[in-house]
Amino acid sequence: MSGTLYDAEGNSILREEDLPPTITRWTPGRKAMIVRAVDLGILSFERLEKKYDVDANTLIEWRTTLQKDGVKGLRVTRRH
Repeated sequence: MSGTLYDAEGNSILREEDLPPTITRWTPGRKAMIVRAVDLGILSFERLEKKYDVDANTLIEWRTTLQKDGVKGLRVTRRH
């Protein structure tokens, strides 16, 4: 499924083709972009799983965190 997100004036602002082909480092912004793309129907869950190897539990966790804490909440800190 390929989709496009449009702004109020009808200009294309996000298409599946705009998403990176692979992601090796999941930044908060990239996580938020992927959640929004799935939620808006731009990227199907099946395509998300295949393209980025992200499972349903991870997507749900990112979505919940994004809704609760915003993009900053998606940040992962490493403890040494």
